[in-house]
Amino acid sequence: MSTELTYELPPSAADSPEVYSAAAEILEDVRAIWPVDTGTSQEGWRIQVSGTTLVLSNDVDYVPYVHGGFALAEAELIFNAGAGELASSLGSAAFFDLEAALRKGALSDILNLPSLAFRAGPKRGAALVTAKAATAGELGVVEVL
Repeated sequence: MSTELTYELPPSAADSPEVYSAAAEILEDVRAIWPVDTGTSQEGWRIQVSGTTLVLSNDVDYVPYVHGGFALAEAELIFNAGAGELASSLGSAAFFDLEAALRKGALSDILNLPSLAFRAGPKRGAALVTAKAATAGELGVVEVL
């Protein structure tokens, strides 16, 4: 039984060398948190880029049971957070860190964009949010996806 996690990246990922270095970092992060007894399941982690899909896999049969499944849940969080950061960095210039903008008081920067998408941050659940910016002083509409 193989364990496999996937993440669909934006179309710009297909030609980006950034994808491979980010994938290597994600793999390193997953291996760093993985519990080690014999090292077999830790070394079993592989990551590959297939078109615009990032795939993290491990062929060791007992991976879903390591530390009662909590190790796999943590690996999945790290994978999704890293892949989410990569996806947002590869996305259009309209991808935006809302929290950073609000900390700097840059709400006007957000409202001046005709349409935008921003991410709440990987450590806070990597919520993707889209917003239609205000026009002529109206408040914009925000949807949480």
